[in-house]
Amino acid sequence: GVTSNAFTEAIAFLFQTRDLKILGIKNTDNNVEYYNSLDLFWSAYEIMGAALVYIYIYIYIYIWKWLYENPNTEVQNLKENAIRILKEVWNNYFDDVICKMDSLILSIYLYITNYTLYLSAYLIEHLIEFRIDQYIQGKNYGRETPLYWMKNAVGQSLSIKPMLGEAQKAVDNLNSR
Repeated sequence: GVTSNAFTEAIAFLFQTRDLKILGIKNTDNNVEYYNSLDLFWSAYEIMGAALVYIYIYIYIYIWKWLYENPNTEVQNLKENAIRILKEVWNNYFDDVICKMDSLILSIYLYITNYTLYLSAYLIEHLIEFRIDQYIQGKNYGRETPLYWMKNAVGQSLSIKPMLGEAQKAVDNLNSR
Protein backbone atom coordinates (compact mmCIF):
# COMPACT_ATOMS: atom_id res chain seq x y z
CA GLY A 1 0.00 0.00 0.00
CA VAL A 2 3.00 2.36 0.02
CA THR A 3 3.33 4.42 -3.13
CA SER A 4 6.51 4.04 -5.10
CA ASN A 5 8.88 6.76 -6.23
CA ALA A 6 7.17 6.56 -9.60
CA PHE A 7 3.75 7.45 -8.20
CA THR A 8 4.97 10.26 -5.96
CA GLU A 9 7.02 11.71 -8.82
CA ALA A 10 4.01 11.52 -11.14
CA ILE A 11 1.93 13.56 -8.71
CA ALA A 12 4.77 16.05 -8.27
CA PHE A 13 5.13 16.48 -12.04
CA LEU A 14 1.38 16.87 -12.47
CA PHE A 15 1.48 19.86 -10.15
CA GLN A 16 4.71 21.14 -11.66
CA THR A 17 3.21 21.24 -15.14
CA ARG A 18 0.39 23.39 -13.81
CA ASP A 19 2.58 25.90 -11.98
CA LEU A 20 1.78 28.84 -14.26
CA LYS A 21 -1.94 28.07 -14.20
CA ILE A 22 -1.91 28.09 -10.41
CA LEU A 23 -0.24 31.50 -10.56
CA GLY A 24 -3.00 32.75 -12.85
CA ILE A 25 -0.81 32.84 -15.98
CA LYS A 26 -2.56 31.30 -18.96
CA ASN A 27 -0.68 29.89 -21.92
CA THR A 28 -2.63 31.07 -24.96
CA ASP A 29 -0.70 28.99 -27.50
CA ASN A 30 -3.18 26.76 -29.31
CA ASN A 31 -0.52 24.07 -29.60
CA VAL A 32 0.33 23.82 -25.90
CA GLU A 33 -1.39 20.43 -25.52
CA TYR A 34 0.60 19.06 -28.44
CA TYR A 35 3.84 20.44 -27.03
CA ASN A 36 3.06 18.95 -23.65
CA SER A 37 2.30 15.56 -25.18
CA LEU A 38 5.54 15.57 -27.13
CA ASP A 39 7.48 16.78 -24.10
CA LEU A 40 6.11 13.98 -21.94
CA PHE A 41 6.71 11.42 -24.68
CA TRP A 42 10.28 12.61 -25.18
CA SER A 43 10.92 12.61 -21.43
CA ALA A 44 9.68 9.03 -21.21
CA TYR A 45 11.75 8.00 -24.23
CA GLU A 46 14.90 9.65 -22.93
CA ILE A 47 14.63 8.32 -19.39
CA MET A 48 13.64 4.86 -20.63
CA GLY A 49 16.74 4.74 -22.78
CA ALA A 50 18.95 5.89 -19.95
CA ALA A 51 17.34 3.43 -17.55
CA LEU A 52 17.84 0.53 -19.94
CA VAL A 53 21.38 1.58 -20.66
CA TYR A 54 22.31 1.81 -17.01
CA ILE A 55 20.43 -1.15 -15.67
CA TYR A 56 21.16 -3.70 -18.34
CA ILE A 57 23.90 -2.61 -20.63
CA TYR A 58 26.09 -0.18 -18.80
CA ILE A 59 26.08 -1.30 -15.18
CA TYR A 60 25.39 -5.00 -15.20
CA ILE A 61 27.09 -6.06 -18.33
CA TYR A 62 29.85 -3.71 -19.35
CA ILE A 63 31.01 -1.77 -16.32
CA TRP A 64 30.69 -4.53 -13.74
CA LYS A 65 32.21 -7.06 -16.14
CA TRP A 66 35.08 -4.68 -16.77
CA LEU A 67 35.50 -4.04 -13.03
CA TYR A 68 35.65 -7.76 -12.27
CA GLU A 69 38.24 -8.21 -14.99
CA ASN A 70 40.24 -5.25 -13.61
CA PRO A 71 39.87 -5.45 -9.82
CA ASN A 72 42.92 -3.28 -9.08
CA THR A 73 41.93 -0.44 -11.37
CA GLU A 74 42.43 3.20 -10.51
CA VAL A 75 39.55 5.70 -10.53
CA GLN A 76 40.89 7.47 -13.63
CA ASN A 77 41.06 4.18 -15.52
CA LEU A 78 37.48 3.36 -14.52
CA LYS A 79 36.37 6.82 -15.67
CA GLU A 80 38.08 6.43 -19.05
CA ASN A 81 36.50 3.02 -19.60
CA ALA A 82 33.08 4.23 -18.46
CA ILE A 83 33.30 7.05 -21.03
CA ARG A 84 34.36 4.59 -23.71
CA ILE A 85 31.45 2.30 -22.86
CA LEU A 86 28.97 5.20 -22.78
CA LYS A 87 30.05 6.25 -26.27
CA GLU A 88 29.70 2.68 -27.55
CA VAL A 89 26.23 2.33 -26.06
CA TRP A 90 25.16 5.72 -27.43
CA ASN A 91 26.46 4.90 -30.89
CA ASN A 92 24.71 1.51 -30.88
CA TYR A 93 21.33 2.53 -29.47
CA PHE A 94 20.80 6.28 -29.84
CA ASP A 95 22.83 7.56 -32.80
CA ASP A 96 20.15 6.47 -35.31
CA VAL A 97 17.60 8.62 -33.48
CA ILE A 98 19.70 11.63 -32.46
CA CYS A 99 22.35 11.49 -35.23
CA LYS A 100 25.31 12.53 -33.15
CA MET A 101 28.19 10.11 -32.73
CA ASP A 102 30.07 9.69 -29.44
CA SER A 103 27.67 11.77 -27.35
CA LEU A 104 28.25 11.73 -23.61
CA ILE A 105 24.78 12.97 -22.70
CA LEU A 106 24.06 9.69 -20.90
CA SER A 107 26.87 10.51 -18.49
CA ILE A 108 24.52 12.90 -16.70
CA TYR A 109 23.18 9.77 -15.04
CA LEU A 110 26.51 8.47 -13.77
CA TYR A 111 25.30 8.85 -10.19
CA ILE A 112 22.85 6.09 -10.97
CA THR A 113 25.57 3.46 -10.64
CA ASN A 114 24.61 3.33 -6.97
CA TYR A 115 20.83 3.46 -7.53
CA THR A 116 20.21 1.26 -10.53
CA LEU A 117 16.42 1.01 -10.35
CA TYR A 118 15.78 4.71 -9.81
CA LEU A 119 15.72 5.70 -13.47
CA SER A 120 13.21 3.02 -14.37
CA ALA A 121 10.89 4.52 -11.74
CA TYR A 122 10.94 7.73 -13.77
CA LEU A 123 9.71 5.92 -16.87
CA ILE A 124 6.86 4.46 -14.84
CA GLU A 125 6.31 7.96 -13.41
CA HIS A 126 5.80 9.40 -16.89
CA LEU A 127 3.29 6.67 -17.72
CA ILE A 128 1.39 7.29 -14.48
CA GLU A 129 1.52 11.05 -14.99
CA PHE A 130 0.11 10.68 -18.50
CA ARG A 131 -2.79 8.49 -17.37
CA ILE A 132 -3.68 10.69 -14.40
CA ASP A 133 -3.39 13.81 -16.56
CA GLN A 134 -5.82 12.32 -19.07
CA TYR A 135 -8.21 11.37 -16.27
CA ILE A 136 -8.32 14.84 -14.70
CA GLN A 137 -8.73 16.75 -17.99
CA GLY A 138 -11.76 18.97 -17.66
CA LYS A 139 -12.21 18.13 -13.99
CA ASN A 140 -11.67 20.43 -11.05
CA TYR A 141 -8.40 18.87 -9.98
CA GLY A 142 -7.90 21.68 -7.49
CA ARG A 143 -10.33 19.88 -5.18
CA GLU A 144 -8.03 16.87 -5.06
CA THR A 145 -6.06 18.26 -2.17
CA PRO A 146 -4.70 16.00 0.58
CA LEU A 147 -7.62 17.08 2.79
CA TYR A 148 -10.19 16.16 0.15
CA TRP A 149 -8.44 12.89 -0.64
CA MET A 150 -8.19 11.91 3.03
CA LYS A 151 -11.86 12.64 3.65
CA ASN A 152 -12.86 10.42 0.72
CA ALA A 153 -10.29 7.73 1.47
CA VAL A 154 -10.72 7.33 5.24
CA GLY A 155 -13.89 9.28 6.02
CA GLN A 156 -12.14 12.08 7.92
CA SER A 157 -10.17 15.17 7.08
CA LEU A 158 -6.44 15.19 7.61
CA SER A 159 -5.90 15.63 11.34
CA ILE A 160 -3.33 15.00 14.03
CA LYS A 161 -6.05 13.71 16.39
CA PRO A 162 -6.01 10.04 15.30
CA MET A 163 -2.22 9.95 15.61
CA LEU A 164 -2.30 11.62 19.01
CA GLY A 165 -4.99 9.18 20.15
CA GLU A 166 -2.92 6.17 19.07
CA ALA A 167 0.22 7.63 20.62
CA GLN A 168 -1.62 8.18 23.92
CA LYS A 169 -3.01 4.64 23.81
CA ALA A 170 0.52 3.31 23.19
CA VAL A 171 1.95 5.33 26.10
CA ASP A 172 -0.86 4.22 28.41
CA ASN A 173 -0.42 0.59 27.36
CA LEU A 174 3.36 0.65 27.82
CA ASN A 175 3.11 2.45 31.18
CA SER A 176 0.71 -0.17 32.50
CA ARG A 177 3.26 -2.97 32.06
